[in-house]
Amino acid sequence: TRHILFHTGSRDHGIFQINDKYWCTASGPAGKECHAKCSSFEDNNITDDVACVVKIHSQTQRARGNGFQAWSTYHYCNTNSKVSTYVRGCKY
Repeated sequence: TRHILFHTGSRDHGIFQINDKYWCTASGPAGKECHAKCSSFEDNNITDDVACVVKIHSQTQRARGNGFQAWSTYHYCNTNSKVSTYVRGCKY
């Protein structure tokens, strides 16, 4: 699944909506921060997707103090009451 983000011209890829501005290459060889082709996030194998999400979260956590801010839609669910049941027991 891909969605155009009109403010940057970039696209989000796969179930985790990994953006191609910084994290993967939309065309050409695998690259950017996750060293991956964006199309690899659009198949049924989510192993590489999860590895990239961990990298995205970690790098954003270090830079911004909240790893979930890497996703543009996070501000819609950024209250503890909205996300706590989904991340309970997760180590991130």
